Amino acid sequence: HSRPSSPKLPFFGRPAKTNMSLAAIHKKVPAPVIPIYCVRESFGRHVLTILPPVQMSESEDFKGDLMKNSAEFNKTYEKLIMNCPEQYFWHHNRWKD
Repeated sequence: HSRPSSPKLPFFGRPAKTNMSLAAIHKKVPAPVIPIYCVRESFGRHVLTILPPVQMSESEDFKGDLMKNSAEFNKTYEKLIMNCPEQYFWHHNRWKD
């Protein structure tokens, strides 16, 4: 969930409030970030997909890396959502002011 101070980064072509927690955790514990998602194919049948690790920005610019990596996560989310948009549940409005 994003906070009022969350930066607005591109998401589906519009600036959207973006939580940077995952990027911050990665800076403290630099482990690979591996996207995994599940698609419902039919009643009781689901397919789990594991993607390659997200390419992370690694530099001495802490805030810059947070912004770049969070923007990269947004791109990853977009791809996952577009793969099966009817199964994505919008928890909140990321575009509200």
